[in-house]
Amino acid sequence: MGRMEKFLLRGYSLIATLLICLLGYQNLQLKDIEINDLSKSWKADSAVTNALFWDSLSIGSNNAPIEVVLFLEPECPTCLAQFQFCIALEKFNPGLVQILPFFVVSGEDRLLKAAACYIAGQKSGLESYLQMIQESKPANTKEELSLLAQQIGFNSSEFLAELEAGTAQKRVSLQRDYALNHGVRVLPSLMVNGELLSGIPTIELNTYFQKLGLRPVIHE
Repeated sequence: MGRMEKFLLRGYSLIATLLICLLGYQNLQLKDIEINDLSKSWKADSAVTNALFWDSLSIGSNNAPIEVVLFLEPECPTCLAQFQFCIALEKFNPGLVQILPFFVVSGEDRLLKAAACYIAGQKSGLESYLQMIQESKPANTKEELSLLAQQIGFNSSEFLAELEAGTAQKRVSLQRDYALNHGVRVLPSLMVNGELLSGIPTIELNTYFQKLGLRPVIHE
């Protein structure tokens, strides 16, 4: 091989090496961007997802650095216990935590109950309504669910009209689809800034959130 051929071969090798390094750097940048975007706002998966989150029930500041989605089912006692924990967590850490309850249900009767809970939550009555569903005699129709709401201060006619409109049912269906598409298989489950946590006992949640720098929930 002549001197010129060796020179050209070395030149091609150098160019190939530079291209590989550049592509690797771009991939690293893309990964960093994805991670940074996730840490800033996991809500922005798409326009649909973004609208889903911003129209959801919310407890706490929209600008809180820690966003917690609680996936729950209306008739699940452990779900209620974790929801109550999340409410207390926000109270102990004002401005630092935002709680978003997402209902994950199957079947028309459970969908209807979840929709009723969604409506109650829009009026800051979700905790009381969940307790009513779990402690009272079964309520399965729109009329029964509306009368149940009346017992905690809601206007039953207005509540019934909202159930009849069907908007809450559509919202809950979107929440369920989001949960299933993001790997939720156990209830209750939490998603904290995009990280899915399934099967954590309520009693161990304090330890988890303390590692994130939050004050623990103290029951008096």
